[in-house]
Amino acid sequence: MNKQEKVAELLSDPGLVERLSACADAGAVKSLAAEHGLELTDAEAAAALDSIGEGELQRGELDAVSGGNSRGSIELPAPTDPC
Repeated sequence: MNKQEKVAELLSDPGLVERLSACADAGAVKSLAAEHGLELTDAEAAAALDSIGEGELQRGELDAVSGGNSRGSIELPAPTDPC
Protein backbone atom coordinates (compact mmCIF):
# COMPACT_ATOMS: atom_id res chain seq x y z
CA MET A 1 0.00 0.00 0.00
CA ASN A 2 1.46 3.36 -0.98
CA LYS A 3 1.36 6.48 1.19
CA GLN A 4 -1.62 8.00 -0.63
CA GLU A 5 -3.67 4.83 -0.18
CA LYS A 6 -2.72 4.66 3.51
CA VAL A 7 -3.79 8.28 4.02
CA ALA A 8 -7.13 7.60 2.31
CA GLU A 9 -7.67 4.56 4.54
CA LEU A 10 -6.87 6.50 7.70
CA LEU A 11 -9.10 9.41 6.72
CA SER A 12 -12.05 7.05 6.33
CA ASP A 13 -12.06 6.65 10.13
CA PRO A 14 -14.23 9.45 11.64
CA GLY A 15 -12.60 9.06 15.06
CA LEU A 16 -9.16 9.53 13.60
CA VAL A 17 -10.30 12.54 11.59
CA GLU A 18 -11.60 14.07 14.82
CA ARG A 19 -8.23 13.48 16.50
CA LEU A 20 -6.47 14.99 13.48
CA SER A 21 -8.70 18.06 13.70
CA ALA A 22 -7.60 18.52 17.31
CA CYS A 23 -3.89 18.61 16.40
CA ALA A 24 -2.35 21.96 17.30
CA ASP A 25 0.72 21.76 15.09
CA ALA A 26 2.50 19.73 12.41
CA GLY A 27 4.45 17.81 15.05
CA ALA A 28 1.20 16.52 16.54
CA VAL A 29 0.02 15.49 13.06
CA LYS A 30 3.29 13.58 12.49
CA SER A 31 2.94 11.83 15.86
CA LEU A 32 -0.64 10.83 15.16
CA ALA A 33 0.30 9.53 11.72
CA ALA A 34 3.23 7.58 13.19
CA GLU A 35 0.85 5.90 15.67
CA HIS A 36 -0.88 4.45 12.62
CA GLY A 37 2.23 3.39 10.73
CA LEU A 38 2.50 6.41 8.45
CA GLU A 39 5.64 8.52 8.36
CA LEU A 40 5.03 12.08 7.15
CA THR A 41 7.55 14.76 6.24
CA ASP A 42 7.28 18.13 7.96
CA ALA A 43 5.84 19.58 4.74
CA GLU A 44 3.23 16.80 4.45
CA ALA A 45 2.19 17.25 8.08
CA ALA A 46 1.90 21.02 7.65
CA ALA A 47 -0.16 20.56 4.47
CA ALA A 48 -2.44 18.09 6.27
CA LEU A 49 -2.91 20.55 9.11
CA ASP A 50 -3.76 23.35 6.68
CA SER A 51 -6.26 21.20 4.79
CA ILE A 52 -8.24 20.19 7.86
CA GLY A 53 -11.78 21.47 7.57
CA GLU A 54 -11.74 21.76 3.80
CA GLY A 55 -14.76 23.77 2.81
CA GLU A 56 -14.45 25.79 5.99
CA LEU A 57 -12.02 28.56 6.83
CA GLN A 58 -8.39 27.54 6.49
CA ARG A 59 -6.13 27.87 9.54
CA GLY A 60 -4.60 31.17 8.34
CA GLU A 61 -8.00 32.59 7.45
CA LEU A 62 -9.38 31.68 10.86
CA ASP A 63 -6.38 33.29 12.56
CA ALA A 64 -6.94 36.46 10.53
CA VAL A 65 -10.62 36.59 11.45
CA SER A 66 -9.99 35.90 15.13
CA GLY A 67 -7.19 38.47 15.33
CA GLY A 68 -4.44 35.87 15.62
CA ASN A 69 -2.67 36.85 12.41
CA SER A 70 -2.34 40.34 11.02
CA ARG A 71 -0.76 39.06 7.77
CA GLY A 72 -3.95 37.60 6.33
CA SER A 73 -7.06 39.38 5.27
CA ILE A 74 -10.45 38.22 4.19
CA GLU A 75 -12.71 40.37 2.09
CA LEU A 76 -16.29 40.19 3.27
CA PRO A 77 -19.20 41.03 0.99
CA ALA A 78 -20.73 44.45 1.41
CA PRO A 79 -23.93 44.47 3.48
CA THR A 80 -27.10 44.61 1.46
CA ASP A 81 -29.98 46.95 2.14
CA PRO A 82 -33.01 44.82 3.16
CA CYS A 83 -35.46 47.48 1.91
